Amino acid sequence: MATKTQLLKSNGDILAYPDKLLGATLPANAHTTLSWGTDKSVYFTNERGWRVGAPDMSAGKVDLAIAGCSWAFGYGVDHDSSFAALVGRRLNCTIANLGINSYSIIQILRRLELEVPIAQPKLIVLAFASWQVARCFKPNAYDGMLHRPIYRIASPDGALFVREAGTPPTWLIQKYTQFLRKFRQGKTGKLENLSMHLYKSLCQFYLGLPQRAFRKLLRLQTDRAINLSDQKEHAVARKHILSEMVKQLKTMCLKHNCNALIWHLYEYPTKGNREEWQWAQHDHDVLETLCGKSKTGKSVQYVGWEHMEKLIQAEGGHHNIHTRIHNHPNSKGHRLIAEALTTPINEKLSSNKRI
Repeated sequence: MATKTQLLKSNGDILAYPDKLLGATLPANAHTTLSWGTDKSVYFTNERGWRVGAPDMSAGKVDLAIAGCSWAFGYGVDHDSSFAALVGRRLNCTIANLGINSYSIIQILRRLELEVPIAQPKLIVLAFASWQVARCFKPNAYDGMLHRPIYRIASPDGALFVREAGTPPTWLIQKYTQFLRKFRQGKTGKLENLSMHLYKSLCQFYLGLPQRAFRKLLRLQTDRAINLSDQKEHAVARKHILSEMVKQLKTMCLKHNCNALIWHLYEYPTKGNREEWQWAQHDHDVLETLCGKSKTGKSVQYVGWEHMEKLIQAEGGHHNIHTRIHNHPNSKGHRLIAEALTTPINEKLSSNKRI
Protein backbone atom coordinates (compact mmCIF):
# COMPACT_ATOMS: atom_id res chain seq x y z
CA MET A 1 0.00 0.00 0.00
CA ALA A 2 1.24 3.48 -0.84
CA THR A 3 2.20 5.85 1.96
CA LYS A 4 1.60 9.56 2.33
CA THR A 5 5.18 10.32 1.37
CA GLN A 6 4.84 8.69 -2.05
CA LEU A 7 4.05 11.17 -4.79
CA LEU A 8 1.67 10.65 -7.66
CA LYS A 9 3.33 9.48 -10.87
CA SER A 10 1.49 9.55 -14.18
CA ASN A 11 2.25 8.10 -17.59
CA GLY A 12 0.29 8.60 -20.79
CA ASP A 13 -2.22 11.27 -21.72
CA ILE A 14 -3.07 14.26 -19.53
CA LEU A 15 -6.41 13.84 -17.74
CA ALA A 16 -7.31 17.55 -17.62
CA TYR A 17 -7.71 19.79 -20.66
CA PRO A 18 -8.89 23.42 -20.60
CA ASP A 19 -12.47 24.01 -21.70
CA LYS A 20 -14.19 27.38 -22.13
CA LEU A 21 -17.54 26.22 -20.71
CA LEU A 22 -16.41 23.70 -18.12
CA GLY A 23 -13.09 25.15 -17.03
CA ALA A 24 -11.54 21.71 -17.42
CA THR A 25 -12.58 18.47 -19.04
CA LEU A 26 -11.29 14.99 -19.84
CA PRO A 27 -9.59 14.57 -23.22
CA ALA A 28 -11.06 12.26 -25.82
CA ASN A 29 -9.58 8.80 -26.41
CA ALA A 30 -7.08 9.08 -23.55
CA HIS A 31 -4.99 6.31 -21.99
CA THR A 32 -3.25 7.09 -18.69
CA THR A 33 -1.71 5.20 -15.79
CA LEU A 34 -1.53 6.78 -12.32
CA SER A 35 0.54 5.28 -9.51
CA TRP A 36 1.34 5.93 -5.86
CA GLY A 37 4.17 3.61 -4.94
CA THR A 38 2.89 0.13 -5.72
CA ASP A 39 -0.74 1.27 -6.05
CA LYS A 40 -1.58 1.69 -9.74
CA SER A 41 -4.74 2.36 -11.77
CA VAL A 42 -5.36 2.61 -15.52
CA TYR A 43 -7.76 5.03 -17.24
CA PHE A 44 -9.32 5.12 -20.71
CA THR A 45 -11.76 7.62 -22.19
CA ASN A 46 -13.90 7.44 -25.32
CA GLU A 47 -14.44 10.05 -28.04
CA ARG A 48 -16.67 12.10 -25.67
CA GLY A 49 -14.28 11.93 -22.73
CA TRP A 50 -16.39 9.43 -20.75
CA ARG A 51 -14.39 6.99 -18.65
CA VAL A 52 -14.58 3.53 -20.21
CA GLY A 53 -13.10 0.13 -19.50
CA ALA A 54 -11.07 -0.27 -22.69
CA PRO A 55 -9.95 1.71 -25.75
CA ASP A 56 -12.25 2.00 -28.77
CA MET A 57 -15.45 1.93 -26.68
CA SER A 58 -17.82 4.47 -28.22
CA ALA A 59 -20.36 6.80 -26.64
CA GLY A 60 -24.03 6.12 -27.25
CA LYS A 61 -27.41 5.51 -25.69
CA VAL A 62 -27.25 4.07 -22.17
CA ASP A 63 -29.52 3.14 -19.26
CA LEU A 64 -27.71 5.23 -16.62
CA ALA A 65 -25.67 8.43 -16.74
CA ILE A 66 -23.57 8.72 -13.58
CA ALA A 67 -22.17 12.21 -13.02
CA GLY A 68 -20.06 13.73 -10.27
CA CYS A 69 -16.48 14.46 -9.31
CA SER A 70 -13.45 12.15 -8.97
CA TRP A 71 -15.42 9.71 -6.80
CA ALA A 72 -17.83 9.00 -9.66
CA PHE A 73 -14.91 8.97 -12.10
CA GLY A 74 -13.25 6.29 -9.97
CA TYR A 75 -9.99 8.08 -9.17
CA GLY A 76 -7.48 5.67 -7.64
CA VAL A 77 -9.10 2.43 -8.85
CA ASP A 78 -9.33 0.61 -12.16
CA HIS A 79 -12.50 1.02 -14.20
CA ASP A 80 -13.99 -2.35 -13.25
CA SER A 81 -13.57 -1.54 -9.52
CA SER A 82 -15.37 1.84 -9.73
CA PHE A 83 -18.86 2.02 -8.29
CA ALA A 84 -20.23 3.12 -11.67
CA ALA A 85 -19.00 -0.06 -13.34
CA LEU A 86 -20.07 -2.22 -10.37
CA VAL A 87 -23.63 -0.82 -10.49
CA GLY A 88 -23.76 -1.56 -14.22
CA ARG A 89 -22.78 -5.19 -13.63
CA ARG A 90 -25.14 -5.61 -10.67
CA LEU A 91 -28.13 -4.32 -12.65
CA ASN A 92 -27.02 -5.60 -16.05
CA CYS A 93 -27.39 -2.15 -17.56
CA THR A 94 -25.28 0.19 -19.65
CA ILE A 95 -23.50 3.14 -18.01
CA ALA A 96 -22.11 6.49 -19.08
CA ASN A 97 -19.48 7.50 -16.51
CA LEU A 98 -19.48 11.32 -16.68
CA GLY A 99 -17.46 11.92 -13.52
CA ILE A 100 -14.50 14.31 -13.75
CA ASN A 101 -11.82 14.98 -11.15
CA SER A 102 -12.12 18.13 -9.01
CA TYR A 103 -15.57 19.10 -10.38
CA SER A 104 -18.03 21.44 -8.69
CA ILE A 105 -21.83 21.40 -8.92
CA ILE A 106 -21.65 24.08 -11.64
CA GLN A 107 -19.37 21.90 -13.76
CA ILE A 108 -21.29 18.68 -13.10
CA LEU A 109 -24.55 20.25 -14.31
CA ARG A 110 -22.91 21.75 -17.39
CA ARG A 111 -21.33 18.40 -18.20
CA LEU A 112 -24.74 16.75 -17.96
CA GLU A 113 -26.26 19.34 -20.28
CA LEU A 114 -23.65 18.43 -22.89
CA GLU A 115 -23.73 14.65 -22.53
CA VAL A 116 -27.32 13.70 -21.70
CA PRO A 117 -28.48 14.35 -25.31
CA ILE A 118 -25.83 11.84 -26.43
CA ALA A 119 -26.39 9.28 -23.66
CA GLN A 120 -30.23 9.51 -23.63
CA PRO A 121 -30.36 7.77 -20.23
CA LYS A 122 -33.43 6.48 -18.48
CA LEU A 123 -31.95 7.76 -15.22
CA ILE A 124 -29.39 10.42 -14.30
CA VAL A 125 -27.47 9.66 -11.10
CA LEU A 126 -25.70 12.67 -9.59
CA ALA A 127 -23.16 11.36 -7.07
CA PHE A 128 -23.34 14.33 -4.70
CA ALA A 129 -21.06 15.55 -1.90
CA SER A 130 -20.87 18.76 0.10
CA TRP A 131 -17.35 19.56 -1.18
CA GLN A 132 -18.83 19.92 -4.69
CA VAL A 133 -20.85 22.85 -3.34
CA ALA A 134 -17.76 24.31 -1.63
CA ARG A 135 -15.91 24.17 -4.96
CA CYS A 136 -18.47 26.59 -6.41
CA PHE A 137 -16.60 29.27 -4.42
CA LYS A 138 -13.04 28.06 -5.11
CA PRO A 139 -11.55 28.66 -8.56
CA ASN A 140 -8.25 26.78 -8.26
CA ALA A 141 -7.97 23.26 -9.60
CA TYR A 142 -5.24 21.08 -11.11
CA ASP A 143 -2.26 22.70 -9.37
CA GLY A 144 -3.72 26.15 -10.06
CA MET A 145 -3.27 25.71 -13.83
CA LEU A 146 -6.98 25.37 -14.59
CA HIS A 147 -9.84 27.23 -12.94
CA ARG A 148 -13.45 26.46 -12.27
CA PRO A 149 -16.37 28.80 -12.96
CA ILE A 150 -17.40 30.08 -9.52
CA TYR A 151 -20.16 32.01 -7.81
CA ARG A 152 -19.44 35.64 -6.90
CA ILE A 153 -21.51 38.53 -5.52
CA ALA A 154 -22.14 41.47 -7.84
CA SER A 155 -21.72 45.03 -6.59
CA PRO A 156 -23.66 46.95 -5.53
CA ASP A 157 -26.90 44.93 -5.79
CA GLY A 158 -25.52 41.79 -4.06
CA ALA A 159 -26.85 39.34 -6.64
CA LEU A 160 -25.18 35.96 -7.03
CA PHE A 161 -23.73 35.23 -10.46
CA VAL A 162 -21.28 32.79 -12.06
CA ARG A 163 -17.90 34.16 -13.09
CA GLU A 164 -16.56 32.11 -15.97
CA ALA A 165 -13.11 30.57 -15.83
CA GLY A 166 -10.20 31.78 -17.92
CA THR A 167 -8.97 29.29 -20.50
CA PRO A 168 -5.24 28.68 -21.05
CA PRO A 169 -4.28 27.11 -24.41
CA THR A 170 -3.96 23.32 -24.39
CA TRP A 171 -0.30 23.40 -25.48
CA LEU A 172 0.57 25.38 -22.36
CA ILE A 173 -1.06 22.81 -20.07
CA GLN A 174 0.74 20.02 -21.93
CA LYS A 175 4.14 21.73 -21.59
CA TYR A 176 3.66 22.45 -17.90
CA THR A 177 2.49 18.90 -17.21
CA GLN A 178 5.54 17.43 -18.93
CA PHE A 179 7.82 19.37 -16.59
CA LEU A 180 5.62 18.63 -13.56
CA ARG A 181 5.83 14.87 -14.17
CA LYS A 182 9.62 15.05 -14.34
CA PHE A 183 9.69 17.26 -11.24
CA ARG A 184 7.67 14.72 -9.24
CA GLN A 185 10.17 12.06 -10.22
CA GLY A 186 13.12 14.26 -9.24
CA LYS A 187 14.37 14.43 -12.82
CA THR A 188 14.42 18.21 -13.36
CA GLY A 189 17.37 20.58 -13.16
CA LYS A 190 17.44 24.30 -12.43
CA LEU A 191 16.70 25.29 -16.04
CA GLU A 192 13.72 22.94 -16.27
CA ASN A 193 12.38 24.14 -12.92
CA LEU A 194 12.64 27.72 -14.16
CA SER A 195 10.81 26.79 -17.37
CA MET A 196 8.04 25.14 -15.34
CA HIS A 197 7.56 28.32 -13.28
CA LEU A 198 7.55 30.45 -16.43
CA TYR A 199 4.83 28.28 -17.99
CA LYS A 200 2.80 28.52 -14.80
CA SER A 201 3.17 32.32 -14.76
CA LEU A 202 2.02 32.50 -18.37
CA CYS A 203 -0.94 30.34 -17.47
CA GLN A 204 -1.87 32.78 -14.68
CA PHE A 205 -2.14 35.50 -17.33
CA TYR A 206 -4.59 33.44 -19.40
CA LEU A 207 -6.58 32.75 -16.25
CA GLY A 208 -6.88 36.50 -15.68
CA LEU A 209 -5.15 36.67 -12.30
CA PRO A 210 -2.88 39.67 -12.99
CA GLN A 211 -5.76 41.57 -14.59
CA ARG A 212 -8.01 40.97 -11.58
CA ALA A 213 -5.25 41.96 -9.17
CA PHE A 214 -4.75 45.21 -11.11
CA ARG A 215 -8.48 46.01 -11.00
CA LYS A 216 -8.55 45.28 -7.28
CA LEU A 217 -5.57 47.59 -6.72
CA LEU A 218 -7.36 50.41 -8.54
CA ARG A 219 -10.66 49.56 -6.81
CA LEU A 220 -12.34 48.90 -10.15
CA GLN A 221 -13.87 45.57 -9.13
CA THR A 222 -17.58 45.11 -9.82
CA ASP A 223 -17.92 41.95 -7.74
CA ARG A 224 -16.55 40.25 -4.65
CA ALA A 225 -16.05 36.80 -3.20
CA ILE A 226 -18.74 35.25 -1.05
CA ASN A 227 -17.78 35.67 2.61
CA LEU A 228 -17.61 32.06 3.78
CA SER A 229 -16.98 33.21 7.36
CA ASP A 230 -20.38 34.89 7.39
CA GLN A 231 -22.68 31.99 8.27
CA LYS A 232 -25.78 33.65 6.88
CA GLU A 233 -24.21 34.72 3.57
CA HIS A 234 -22.59 31.32 3.17
CA ALA A 235 -25.86 29.48 3.87
CA VAL A 236 -27.80 31.64 1.39
CA ALA A 237 -25.22 30.95 -1.32
CA ARG A 238 -25.25 27.18 -0.70
CA LYS A 239 -29.04 27.05 -0.72
CA HIS A 240 -29.08 28.98 -4.01
CA ILE A 241 -26.66 26.50 -5.58
CA LEU A 242 -28.67 23.48 -4.38
CA SER A 243 -31.94 25.04 -5.55
CA GLU A 244 -30.43 25.69 -8.98
CA MET A 245 -29.15 22.11 -9.11
CA VAL A 246 -32.59 20.62 -8.44
CA LYS A 247 -34.24 23.10 -10.81
CA GLN A 248 -31.82 22.30 -13.64
CA LEU A 249 -32.18 18.56 -13.11
CA LYS A 250 -35.97 18.84 -13.27
CA THR A 251 -35.71 20.84 -16.50
CA MET A 252 -33.29 18.27 -17.91
CA CYS A 253 -35.60 15.40 -17.00
CA LEU A 254 -38.53 17.11 -18.68
CA LYS A 255 -36.54 17.93 -21.80
CA HIS A 256 -35.01 14.47 -22.22
CA ASN A 257 -37.82 12.34 -20.80
CA CYS A 258 -35.83 10.79 -17.96
CA ASN A 259 -35.60 10.82 -14.17
CA ALA A 260 -32.82 11.85 -11.79
CA LEU A 261 -31.43 10.54 -8.51
CA ILE A 262 -29.27 12.77 -6.30
CA TRP A 263 -27.21 10.27 -4.34
CA HIS A 264 -25.36 11.71 -1.33
CA LEU A 265 -21.98 9.98 -1.06
CA TYR A 266 -20.61 9.27 2.39
CA GLU A 267 -18.99 12.40 3.80
CA TYR A 268 -15.31 12.26 4.67
CA PRO A 269 -14.31 15.74 5.88
CA THR A 270 -10.94 16.48 7.46
CA LYS A 271 -10.81 14.73 10.82
CA GLY A 272 -12.16 16.93 13.56
CA ASN A 273 -13.40 19.66 11.21
CA ARG A 274 -16.84 20.25 12.69
CA GLU A 275 -17.60 23.08 10.25
CA GLU A 276 -17.36 20.70 7.27
CA TRP A 277 -19.75 18.30 8.96
CA GLN A 278 -22.18 21.14 9.70
CA TRP A 279 -22.26 22.23 6.05
CA ALA A 280 -22.70 18.64 4.93
CA GLN A 281 -25.72 18.35 7.23
CA HIS A 282 -26.97 21.73 5.98
CA ASP A 283 -26.85 20.52 2.36
CA HIS A 284 -28.59 17.29 3.33
CA ASP A 285 -31.45 19.16 5.03
CA VAL A 286 -31.87 21.61 2.13
CA LEU A 287 -32.01 18.80 -0.44
CA GLU A 288 -34.56 16.84 1.60
CA THR A 289 -36.75 19.96 1.68
CA LEU A 290 -36.32 20.66 -2.03
CA CYS A 291 -36.90 17.10 -3.22
CA GLY A 292 -39.17 15.74 -0.54
CA LYS A 293 -38.85 12.22 0.82
CA SER A 294 -40.88 10.27 -1.75
CA LYS A 295 -38.85 7.52 -3.39
CA THR A 296 -40.13 7.13 -6.92
CA GLY A 297 -43.00 9.56 -7.29
CA LYS A 298 -40.94 12.53 -8.45
CA SER A 299 -38.66 13.14 -11.40
CA VAL A 300 -35.81 14.18 -9.05
CA GLN A 301 -35.26 12.08 -5.93
CA TYR A 302 -32.73 12.69 -3.16
CA VAL A 303 -31.20 9.96 -0.99
CA GLY A 304 -29.10 11.09 2.01
CA TRP A 305 -25.78 9.63 3.16
CA GLU A 306 -27.27 7.70 6.11
CA HIS A 307 -27.72 4.76 3.70
CA MET A 308 -23.95 4.18 3.88
CA GLU A 309 -23.32 4.40 7.61
CA LYS A 310 -24.37 0.87 8.62
CA LEU A 311 -22.36 -0.62 5.76
CA ILE A 312 -19.29 1.43 6.69
CA GLN A 313 -19.51 0.48 10.37
CA ALA A 314 -19.84 -3.19 9.38
CA GLU A 315 -16.51 -2.83 7.57
CA GLY A 316 -14.84 -1.40 10.68
CA GLY A 317 -15.11 2.31 9.90
CA HIS A 318 -14.10 4.82 7.25
CA HIS A 319 -10.37 4.07 7.47
CA ASN A 320 -10.98 0.60 5.98
CA ILE A 321 -12.78 1.85 2.89
CA HIS A 322 -10.85 5.06 2.22
CA THR A 323 -7.37 5.70 0.83
CA ARG A 324 -5.80 8.58 2.73
CA ILE A 325 -2.95 9.16 0.31
CA HIS A 326 -5.33 10.59 -2.30
CA ASN A 327 -8.47 10.94 -0.12
CA HIS A 328 -10.79 8.74 -2.18
CA PRO A 329 -12.62 5.45 -1.67
CA ASN A 330 -10.56 2.32 -2.19
CA SER A 331 -11.91 -0.74 -4.01
CA LYS A 332 -13.82 -1.82 -0.90
CA GLY A 333 -15.32 1.67 -0.60
CA HIS A 334 -16.49 1.60 -4.19
CA ARG A 335 -18.03 -1.83 -3.61
CA LEU A 336 -19.97 -0.53 -0.61
CA ILE A 337 -21.20 2.52 -2.54
CA ALA A 338 -22.36 0.27 -5.38
CA GLU A 339 -24.08 -2.05 -2.91
CA ALA A 340 -25.99 0.83 -1.31
CA LEU A 341 -26.72 2.55 -4.61
CA THR A 342 -28.10 -0.48 -6.44
CA THR A 343 -31.46 -0.62 -4.61
CA PRO A 344 -32.65 2.99 -5.19
CA ILE A 345 -31.50 2.85 -8.82
CA ASN A 346 -33.33 -0.42 -9.36
CA GLU A 347 -36.48 1.00 -7.73
CA LYS A 348 -36.29 4.10 -9.90
CA LEU A 349 -35.77 2.08 -13.08
CA SER A 350 -38.41 -0.54 -12.19
CA SER A 351 -41.04 2.11 -11.49
CA ASN A 352 -40.60 3.20 -15.13
CA LYS A 353 -42.19 6.54 -14.26
CA ARG A 354 -40.83 9.01 -16.70
CA ILE A 355 -42.35 12.47 -16.55
